[in-house]
Amino acid sequence: MADANRPLVTPRRVLAAFVVIVAIGLVLSPSTLPGSNGLLTTYASDPGGARGFFETARRLGWPTTRLVDRFEGPLDSTSIYAILRPPVPLTSREVSAVLEAVRGGAGLFLVPGLTSAFNDSLGIITLPTPPFGTVAVDTTAWDTLGVDAPSPRWPLMMLRPTKEAPPDLVRFLSVRAREIESDTVYPVVLGIPFGRGRIVVMAHGSLLANVQFRDETNALLPIRMLEWLAPGRRPTMVFAEYHQGHGQHPSVMKTIRRELAYTPAGRMVIHLLIATAVLLLAMGIRPIAPRPQMRGERRSPLEHVGALAQAYAQVNATRTGLRRLIRGLRRRHPIGTLRSASDDEYLASVAARHPAVATDVDMLRTMLTERPDPERFETAGTAIAHIERTLST
Repeated sequence: MADANRPLVTPRRVLAAFVVIVAIGLVLSPSTLPGSNGLLTTYASDPGGARGFFETARRLGWPTTRLVDRFEGPLDSTSIYAILRPPVPLTSREVSAVLEAVRGGAGLFLVPGLTSAFNDSLGIITLPTPPFGTVAVDTTAWDTLGVDAPSPRWPLMMLRPTKEAPPDLVRFLSVRAREIESDTVYPVVLGIPFGRGRIVVMAHGSLLANVQFRDETNALLPIRMLEWLAPGRRPTMVFAEYHQGHGQHPSVMKTIRRELAYTPAGRMVIHLLIATAVLLLAMGIRPIAPRPQMRGERRSPLEHVGALAQAYAQVNATRTGLRRLIRGLRRRHPIGTLRSASDDEYLASVAARHPAVATDVDMLRTMLTERPDPERFETAGTAIAHIERTLST
């Protein structure tokens, strides 16, 4: 029979569980290749990333590089800067530096968000598409590109020029709503001459994602836009990867680690945490089973009887003691009487069955109606003993 007191947590079981957890972690650990998580980052080769756009531009002659720092002016005015729906917004200072480089002759391939700082500077507003989709509208500028209509799943956003928009912007592709405002046309690909440089604005960047960029009809549009940004030349393309989450960013966890490691208050907190962990280990489950707890023996029934008799004697509870004795007699010799019968009815039944104890029964029935003194209580005990001997024979 297994030992019931054997602990569930033993060193052998802990070691086996540790090995199993490590093995599962190695099997289920993610790939070392970074994922996009829905971002248009050129580091990601999964369906949502923009690695395909990066590699295609490089192999077609555009030198490509990744910028993992903020835009600090002055910037090179001979490059093309690709800012693809950045989750880390550009500051107003960065926007000014990029636009200043474009004025000097640089190109900007821009996929803005709903709240991009470029929108106000360029006089455009980004809007979501209507609920029932859009239909492409051919324009003269689009026909000059020699590009087929892109995927019907694109775009998911539309652009609306404001009064502050440059008057010489080029509407490369426009759409109209299928059912709502079907007479209103919104551009989704804009070309904006800006000083000596040019800017291409795409309403939504899903067309640049690897999953759609593999289709040559979709991939041709971004390449034509690069050719429009720098006609007749192949300048360096700079992809803003800092604003996709790469590089050195302010981090709450890094700040906490620095404060804990390099300040007196932080080191004190570490000491308190270590002390708390040691205390929890000391009070928690131990690797070695403790000795079984010593248990004291319970008092015997006779000791309980003696203690109860002494308590009754101290308060002169002779009537209660007599009823307890009769109840014990009834429990040991029920003689077929109902449990609901009173003590008087039980004693009458005993006298009717055994006339030899009729005298003792009459004395007990009399004592039940009055409070017997200690001397008579001892006599009642003798009578009950006589009745029990009679019933046992």
